[in-house]
Parts: sequence; structure tokens; C-alpha cells
Amino acid sequence: VVLSERDREITVMLHENHPLSPALRKRINARKKDYVHFLENLIAEVQRARGSKATVTPRAAAFAMLGMINWIYQWYRPEGVLQLDSLIQQYTEMLFNGAFG
Repeated sequence: VVLSERDREITVMLHENHPLSPALRKRINARKKDYVHFLENLIAEVQRARGSKATVTPRAAAFAMLGMINWIYQWYRPEGVLQLDSLIQQYTEMLFNGAFG
């Protein structure tokens, strides 16, 4: 979603939701928390399955991953030096080597 060429509704969800009504902000924030918990649990599960000796906690890895991904819309340009496939590969390598040892 963050890398697709679409309307910038992701900007509202990620960073510009303060003008929304409290009810809508609450829904968006709940969804953000769901993403964090989902990733945190998934990372913990993979670490356990792999017998990982990584010192990176699932929570830190989840926040780092979301931070990296959710900021892309600010700087990514399809016509730029970093191409989509390369960017995905590099981000995957950073996360897996860091969080899973």
C-alpha cells in the first residue's frame, strides 16, 4: 500500500489523522495497535521456530519494521534510484538479519 501509486489516503492514516473526529481517530489508532500486535506476535513466533539467539525483541522489531515501511511514502519516488524490487529485498534483509539473527 505504501509503495503503490494511489491516492495518498495512507498519509491520513499514518500521520495526518489529528483533524478527524475523535471516533474516527480512535478507530484508526485501534487498527494501528492491531498491526503492531500482529507483527510482534509473528516475529516472536518466527524467532521461537528458528531458535533465534537475536537480542532484538519482537516489539522493537515490529516498531522498527513499521517505522521503516510507514515513512517510505515521504521519500520514495518510482523514478528514483531505489527501485521497488531492490528496496523490498533490502528492507527484508535488514529485518531478517537484525530481528532473526
